[in-house]
Amino acid sequence: MLLSTPHGAQLARSPTRSSLALRCIFPTFAPLAVPSRRVEIIVQSEETVRVECGNNRRRHTVTCLPNEILTIIVKLVSVHDLTSVVQVCQRLHSVGMRVLYSSISLVDTITLDVKGNPDTLIKTSQCCATVVRRPLLANIVFRLRIELKESSNRVDWKLPGSVIAPIGTMLRQLPKLAQLELCVLGTSLAEILSGCPFSLKTFSCDTCDPRPLHAFLISQPELTELHLVGPTQPVGSFFLNYRYAQKLRKVSGTLDVVASVVPGRPIEEIRIVDAFLNTEMIRTRINLLTASRSAVKVFRIVTVICQVSMIEVIAEHLPKIEVLGLHVLAPSDRHIPYVNLLDSIAPVIQMLPRLERLDACGTDEYEHAHWLEHLAKEKKLLELWSSISNTLTFVKFPTGAEWARRDGIWAHVHATPDMYHIEHLNDSKEQI
Repeated sequence: MLLSTPHGAQLARSPTRSSLALRCIFPTFAPLAVPSRRVEIIVQSEETVRVECGNNRRRHTVTCLPNEILTIIVKLVSVHDLTSVVQVCQRLHSVGMRVLYSSISLVDTITLDVKGNPDTLIKTSQCCATVVRRPLLANIVFRLRIELKESSNRVDWKLPGSVIAPIGTMLRQLPKLAQLELCVLGTSLAEILSGCPFSLKTFSCDTCDPRPLHAFLISQPELTELHLVGPTQPVGSFFLNYRYAQKLRKVSGTLDVVASVVPGRPIEEIRIVDAFLNTEMIRTRINLLTASRSAVKVFRIVTVICQVSMIEVIAEHLPKIEVLGLHVLAPSDRHIPYVNLLDSIAPVIQMLPRLERLDACGTDEYEHAHWLEHLAKEKKLLELWSSISNTLTFVKFPTGAEWARRDGIWAHVHATPDMYHIEHLNDSKEQI
């Protein structure tokens, strides 16, 4: 952009020739109620101005300097047409700004000084400076995600206040922020979250820093989603009084964090991310998980090894679950058979009369290939489960295959390319 009017109409250089152009086709926005016609103003070099307005074309040659171009345009175009152009450009500019800046994802790498210590966050500082300089821009930011990455393999440092200060400064300039996600490598939250003016709907953080986190959450009465998932979760150190965050619907974290948040709140969706869960841990905390003021409809577990007995305890105490998610991180082998978990999960499905969806996810490539070679077994499991559950209509297997039941018939709704290839080979063998 080279020139602009005080109201936002802009002159842009043509990509095909060295000229300035302002183009607008009416009606661009229905509320303007302007005639359907085209207004095009082209400033060719510094001496030629061409105006096209509807079917009337006028060509004018004048001598002008760049700072006189707008004056010439005003003389050649009617006030009504120019006003319409300005209004449309202003609205386009406003829409464009919201598209570009309503949701910001900021991924920054920590730069190190000559001694190898954390020095500064360049992108974060630049973004912070932009927000501080442009308060109108700050008012349209509704979602913000900040992810910090190490520039080396060192993980033993703690970022000093001078490095993370721009994050707190930027957050204090965003009054309408509704969703915030922080991946800040275990950084202290005191300087980041203090004095923030916004009222969040969703908050995610990879650091469970108890005191500043508690002080922040009690000032967020509109919060509906809380996700405290990351590598620095202390066990049993976080507690949020039931009087606060009374609109909370979704919670994620370790078993202890989730168990401390659920009681007394209308929690409907639980996601437990805990590396080493076992049946006894679930059994000793299940009473806290059942203390929600609403029925828990979605329950997901992300762990290394998932035992059927764990799921049975959950199903026994939370019978209104509609979506059950099992994400097993361990490799599939003879000692940790994920296949056996699904083979023996039928009693759990029978204990959940409202279960509609089962998500069984894995991460190991060997397991992936193993399941692709046994599509017949997937169908066999689906037939078994549908015989004991009338509500189960969607299943996702560790292979990535997704099955949906319509009118009593199971069919693929999504399959990996490898699966299609194997099915094609099987069909070819049958034809031979």
